[in-house]
Amino acid sequence: MGTLWTDPYWEELTRPGRAEDPHGQVRGLLDCAACRRVIVPDHFSAAELRTWLTMARTAEAGGDRRPADALRAGVADGRVVQHLSGGPALLAAYRCGPGSHFSHVEHAVLTAALDARHLGHRRPLPAGLLADAADGALHPRRRPGGAAWAEAVLKALSTGERDDGRRTDIRHTLTAMHTPLTRSGSDAVYEPADYLVQHVRGESPDRPATPSLWRALLDHTTDADDLMNLGWSAHQHGYLMQAARLWHKAVAVGHPACAYALAELLDDDTDPQGKGRLWVAGHAPLYDPDGVRLLIDVLHGNEQPAALDVLMRREPEIHVDCDDADAVVYLLARLRTAGFQGAAVTLAERAVETSDATDAGPCADLLESLRTMGLDDVYGVLAARAAREADATDVAFLPSLLAELNTHSPAHAAALAARAVAVIDISDANNVATLLDALREQDLRDAITALLGRAPEEHAGLDDPEAVCWLVEALEQLGQTEAVHALLARDPGASADVSDPDAVPWLVRTLLAYDRSAEAIAVAARAADETDIFHPSPVAELMEFLHELGMRTEVATLLGRGVVAHADVDDPEGIGELLVALHRLEQGEALASLASRAASDSDVSDPDAVDVLLERLEEVGQDEAAGKLLSRVPDLEELEEDDEVPSPEELALPWGIDLDGRPADRWTWDDMNLT
Repeated sequence: MGTLWTDPYWEELTRPGRAEDPHGQVRGLLDCAACRRVIVPDHFSAAELRTWLTMARTAEAGGDRRPADALRAGVADGRVVQHLSGGPALLAAYRCGPGSHFSHVEHAVLTAALDARHLGHRRPLPAGLLADAADGALHPRRRPGGAAWAEAVLKALSTGERDDGRRTDIRHTLTAMHTPLTRSGSDAVYEPADYLVQHVRGESPDRPATPSLWRALLDHTTDADDLMNLGWSAHQHGYLMQAARLWHKAVAVGHPACAYALAELLDDDTDPQGKGRLWVAGHAPLYDPDGVRLLIDVLHGNEQPAALDVLMRREPEIHVDCDDADAVVYLLARLRTAGFQGAAVTLAERAVETSDATDAGPCADLLESLRTMGLDDVYGVLAARAAREADATDVAFLPSLLAELNTHSPAHAAALAARAVAVIDISDANNVATLLDALREQDLRDAITALLGRAPEEHAGLDDPEAVCWLVEALEQLGQTEAVHALLARDPGASADVSDPDAVPWLVRTLLAYDRSAEAIAVAARAADETDIFHPSPVAELMEFLHELGMRTEVATLLGRGVVAHADVDDPEGIGELLVALHRLEQGEALASLASRAASDSDVSDPDAVDVLLERLEEVGQDEAAGKLLSRVPDLEELEEDDEVPSPEELALPWGIDLDGRPADRWTWDDMNLT
């Protein structure tokens, strides 16, 4: 039988007791002892989703996007197969327009939901928003009567069931909308089908939303993030007054960083008396240091001293959250440049007590700020916290913290270094090398001795060739020649992962430098068989390196694995380097093949990329391929034009655009009657 949906097909075909028993013979077949029914879940498990992801990536690489599209649409609830089989049909039904699969009213509601999502409304949509948006978009003769029309339409779109018995879903399974309730019994909210969200806007990204949708979004949206996003969309479309209204509401409901956007939108034309910017300064939330900093940037940069005074009288320095040390550092710098030294000191004193001292990088930056401000006492407090609390395993930022402490508080640097040596994973060659270098640069000898005493040459992992080479260098710089030889005696070449063509030459050179030529040649030979051939630039470097070693057989092996066929032609610089390498190695056939492929398949939408590729093709004498590439470019001048939507100022529309698309008349903050 293959596959059969339980609802409605199995239930319909096996249901007994109806007049004339229309499916009696089918039921007899399905219910007989010879029929074995296999129950298949209606959704994928997490493990099955991971398996599908692997399959989808393979299919997409081969040009079939359907499994990936289905996964993106069904990942939230695991209903991937339903989207694979029904998604295209649902999209086709929507594309047919109103009056076909969907009625005019249903299509208007669904379009409003899709447009709202694409404009930036990420939360589920309330029924009132969709009803108001659709009602305004419908022709008066198409508008439904009765108070409950919206409820009936939304039920039809989210369950598939119309009141008249007809259906809106696909195969009784895939609906155009669904209702993600936060708890049973709560008011229904709606989301459009993910498959439609993926595909509809991509087909007509510039389609303007209806005025009724913009008004409904303003009236019904309450989430601060959604209001911020919608404001940006309105601004990008030139709806400046609408953006101001949305951002005003976002500030009012507590968006942490929206105030600066509203303050920047307003100018002496739209806010001639400065009332809007005073309102922003008086109502902006103060807990987010980035939001406060951005608002100070705008008000100070636009010379709004009155608004700035209102903001600072609210004492943001005692209200901002100091947990994010990086954000505090930036705010401290802004307060000082704006002339608020006292506020900066107050904030700094709070930050040393409450900021997160576990993050080594931001902690180092905050210490530097305190030192620059001359706050020696609070510097000592934070230095002590850093020595105790900083994540000693964070070798990416630990060197900067050690350097700061060692210069201005050596005892705390020594304490932190001792902790780092004690907790570092001695098998991680990369981290050990990084820490050794940092300790050597700061001359923290006790910590160096302790770390060397843990014998990294005996315990470091050998799979990462770059890390092994780095550790060799770090040990050599400390004069640990015996440790270097002990490390190399473990034959890192045999264990090295040679899939990264960038790393192979470094390891081979290191082995050759220590008279381990046999091991070096073995690594190079393995790389020719195993390295990744997708990224053209490192492959070109590896190929030339093998050629320098006289390993012509390995060069041939590498080419024989399909470098020319598999190299990423959308990497113009890398393809150019590979073309040059093939030319130098006199690989004429491979050169011509790669040039032809690049000319036929590379992306020609980026003028800079086209120029790079053309230059390389001409350099290696592939003039025919260069001509073919050039012929695929429709008009370089058009490609070089700015793809961004012109701003209202650039269009000589200082007041923006009305929701109906006409140039807006002069408006001011007072005209909006905001409270």
